Amino acid sequence: MAISTSARIIPGYRIDNIPRKKVDYVLTLKPRNNPVDSIQAESTLLGLRRTWHDAAANHTDFIPIASRPVAASIKTKRDDGHTQKAALQIGIWQTGQWKFLLNKARPDALKKLSFLPGIVVHGHRWCFVATTYTNSKTTLWTKTKFRKISTPLGTLQAIKGLREINA
Repeated sequence: MAISTSARIIPGYRIDNIPRKKVDYVLTLKPRNNPVDSIQAESTLLGLRRTWHDAAANHTDFIPIASRPVAASIKTKRDDGHTQKAALQIGIWQTGQWKFLLNKARPDALKKLSFLPGIVVHGHRWCFVATTYTNSKTTLWTKTKFRKISTPLGTLQAIKGLREINA
């Protein structure tokens, strides 16, 4: 996991006339931490990045995560924050991610990706959100309660859920 409050979407992947949006945290893939085919995966990713104009492995210009694909995005809001606004921010952020993937991935590989996951943390409530890409349109899916972490059990269940998303 990486703090991404300073990460900006690369201009070519932004939505025109939409304010720039950021998320607070991202879960990134680290091929070298996956023992199965890790050397080949890391070598392939590095080779691809060398051929790309922006050389990034994701849709951001943020150096600390530039070499790793983004697996999931997290937006946090205080108890008095707006959950829908946070979900919209993830939707805009992930639209940039979809644009990046459409530009970089093979169409047959992209068809295997059903959705991009995200989490909105609003006080003690965690909500799962996701975006899908169909017919040249990104759709934001919300309203799925993930977990309430006001108890130790809820906190452990949320951690388990995060680990499953990042697996």
